[in-house]
Amino acid sequence: MNKNTPRFLSKLQLLILSGALATNSHALLPTPDAPPVKDGQVRIGAWNIENLGLRGARGGETAAPEKQQKAEDLAAYILASHVDLLSLEEIHDDDQTTDKAPGTAPWKSKILDEILVILGKATNDKWQYELTGPGPDNVRCQMTGVLWRTSRLTLKERAPLPVKGGNHPHPSIEASSDEDNKLTYWTRRPEAFLFSAGEGKTDLAVIPLHMKSNSDEKSVGIDMRKVEAQQLIDALPSLKGPFEKEKDWVLLGDTNITLGEKSVQEIWKDFTDLNAKEALTWMNPYFSEKQPPGSRNLPPAPFDRIFIPTGQPEFKQSEEHVHAPLNASKLPDHEWVSEHKRFRSDHLLVWCDLTVEKDDD
Repeated sequence: MNKNTPRFLSKLQLLILSGALATNSHALLPTPDAPPVKDGQVRIGAWNIENLGLRGARGGETAAPEKQQKAEDLAAYILASHVDLLSLEEIHDDDQTTDKAPGTAPWKSKILDEILVILGKATNDKWQYELTGPGPDNVRCQMTGVLWRTSRLTLKERAPLPVKGGNHPHPSIEASSDEDNKLTYWTRRPEAFLFSAGEGKTDLAVIPLHMKSNSDEKSVGIDMRKVEAQQLIDALPSLKGPFEKEKDWVLLGDTNITLGEKSVQEIWKDFTDLNAKEALTWMNPYFSEKQPPGSRNLPPAPFDRIFIPTGQPEFKQSEEHVHAPLNASKLPDHEWVSEHKRFRSDHLLVWCDLTVEKDDD
């Protein structure tokens, strides 16, 4: 095992990472100690907050009231990362009663509202968030969005990406009109958000990502992500107005890209994958090598990634970091992954810094 492996990694992670390190000596490991943002830089990140606002309705071990996500826990984790902008995934509208029931526009989250208050008091600053409303093919009603610190970034524009969508044949179920049997591209529809770091300074166009999962069959997820990746690239030129000449595009979030999977990166050839070293960002404390693989028995994976525009000066020093929970260095090795899963999410937050330059587009 790498001598730099933090002591707070669980036995599960050590098992999985030992395999990853055997094939990739540069595999990254999470740290709970994010340094403050340097002068002249902005920190952007992404976090899938695992069905925020609806975990109890989904049942399972997170349904108990004492195990519900609390704004205080989530805000503390976000604050410790020092992010200025956070891509959000798996957010549910307050009016939803199940993960297939639509919410009501304008899309709002009570727990995100509470998080904003805590972030504001802690930083003596104003924070905002905006969510992407479910599209016509969003059968799961999981929304993406952005949360940001307004003194650091200003939202200038937002626009949905007109991705083609469509259905993918299910490998295990005969053709059916049953909506539950259809596998749909981009059920969590992508939307572009354009931010400015100040007058005459860097503009930043971000697209929060939540791509097809691996819950049906791994090969299906890979095939569907190829299509989704191509649809996204094909849709970018259709964005007009302030987006039309933008060079600083960042695609970030839960890509569901598995270990060793390279098809999306090959399609997004003008972008650099900051998680090319495949740091593990999705934790599954229940994974067992003794059980057959399935939607509930998948090994930890490098799902969460930040794709930056290759060659842009703002990103020359950008590196992706995986943010471990605050108490990861305090709990016994075998506890912190389960604790994070119970009270926050099955995903870890990822972040990177970029340099604020004179705007070049």
